[in-house]
Amino acid sequence: MPQPASSALVEALTAPALIAGARANWPDNDLVVFDRHRLTYAEADTQSALLARQLLASGVGKGCNIGLLLANSCEFVISWLAINRIGAVGVPLSTFSTAAELRQLIVHADLHSLIFQPAYLNHNYCERLTEALPSLGSGEIQYLPEAPFLRRCWMHGSAAPDWATTALMPEAPAVSENLLSAAEQAVTPGDAAAIIYTSGSTGEPKGIVHSQGSLLRQSVKQAREKQLSARDRIFSSMPFFWVGGLSYKLLPAMQSGATVMGCASSAPADILDFIEAEKITLFLGWPHAGQALENDPSFPGRKLNHLRGGYLFGALPADQRPASLTAVCNALGMTETAGPHTAGHLSMLPESLQGSFGWASEGMEYRIVDVDSGRDLDDGEAGELWLRGDTLMTGLYKRERAEVFSADGWYASKDLVIRRDGHLFFQGRCDDVVKIKGANVSPKEVEDALNALPEIAQSIVTGVTLHGKLYLGAIVATVSELDLDNLPARLRTTLSSYKVPSVFTSLPVTELPFRSSGKIDRRALIERLENAAEKNSAVP
Repeated sequence: MPQPASSALVEALTAPALIAGARANWPDNDLVVFDRHRLTYAEADTQSALLARQLLASGVGKGCNIGLLLANSCEFVISWLAINRIGAVGVPLSTFSTAAELRQLIVHADLHSLIFQPAYLNHNYCERLTEALPSLGSGEIQYLPEAPFLRRCWMHGSAAPDWATTALMPEAPAVSENLLSAAEQAVTPGDAAAIIYTSGSTGEPKGIVHSQGSLLRQSVKQAREKQLSARDRIFSSMPFFWVGGLSYKLLPAMQSGATVMGCASSAPADILDFIEAEKITLFLGWPHAGQALENDPSFPGRKLNHLRGGYLFGALPADQRPASLTAVCNALGMTETAGPHTAGHLSMLPESLQGSFGWASEGMEYRIVDVDSGRDLDDGEAGELWLRGDTLMTGLYKRERAEVFSADGWYASKDLVIRRDGHLFFQGRCDDVVKIKGANVSPKEVEDALNALPEIAQSIVTGVTLHGKLYLGAIVATVSELDLDNLPARLRTTLSSYKVPSVFTSLPVTELPFRSSGKIDRRALIERLENAAEKNSAVP
């Protein structure tokens, strides 16, 4: 089994320094490989420099918010580096977003420019953007009432619509290399680098602002913990538009010269073909993804001895396979900390600490606080995790600092934890945000979409555990006949697919249970939903 080669990390805290260091050390190494498409470190530098010069010529400057509507691809990497190397702010948008969601995000983020791809899988982004911003259909962008700050759209690929500019066209206006160099020299670790959107408990957009320093400091930590080197080939299906793909995979790879790899297919056999052919050394992702591959009939015959770690436990030597998932250290993290804020991920645990999510990583501090009284709790007592440190966000977009942090800089995570022997043990959430396959879903947002339907008077959305897996479920109180089978399709017109519940049940509004306080008895409704889930054999 290959071992990581000793290799110094770049340890850069700005994008220009990261790009320069990576190119100097590993120019011919592949940075990313997606299906048949490959991009070396030298190519990433050259192409992102050209796009950066074109962005500067179009009026983009330091601090401008630039959206990216791009799947994991060479184009995402080129665009992200181009934006950050001139001190602009990358705003990655989920490729799952509906037209309504895109409009909401584009407006909330005050985008100056948007870089997109024409299509991916069954998504046509030209059509989706014109649906989101109808004024685009009138021709070249001047000023859009729907998005008053948007000045230009850039499209990767050919045959751009008349309201978009083709990215990376050699003849497109571009500033000089000297001007690009001057812009890069003005970039500091304290400059904003990203606004990353995730679900909040209110259902409103929650834009988490990270500096160049916080994102890249996290990437250095992850590269060290995983002992990444230029020999590593990392498979991950985690999208770059969330921190799981960005600061946990892509940026750590750049600090170490490693390669990030992926394929469009989600079929286990296709993924195994790719892992085998490309000699993947690390399979990093969610545990359920590794289990799905191990369950594929072709798995036992695969030649996977190049793997040295990650969540594909069945491919590791017998002495490195945990007896259960609780026997290896999990990780606790969030978008607000640019990924994990605990250390020890995937290390073997003694029996007394099984189920641990690790301990505070270097540069992070913890308090465990009583939710009601605000007092600090002793080890062994369950409370809310408060944290601060060097990978914590600088704030929430359009929110004042006092709304987000305590006076002395602590952030209340809403995670319920117990600390024992320095290790954290996750107990749940203080609020009701549900994490479905790695993505945060706000029940309030889904409830609002359900309640907007004429047949529904009231809805409750929550996580439902079935056969050890967590699903999103909804119970709706109806005022007229409702076709439950057609409900998911109706919701997908306004919600991303991962936000659409897998389990539905209903009752007439006249049968809603109430508590003595006059409030709806949510617990009784959730129990009814859980019972429906148990009886529903169609749940995936």
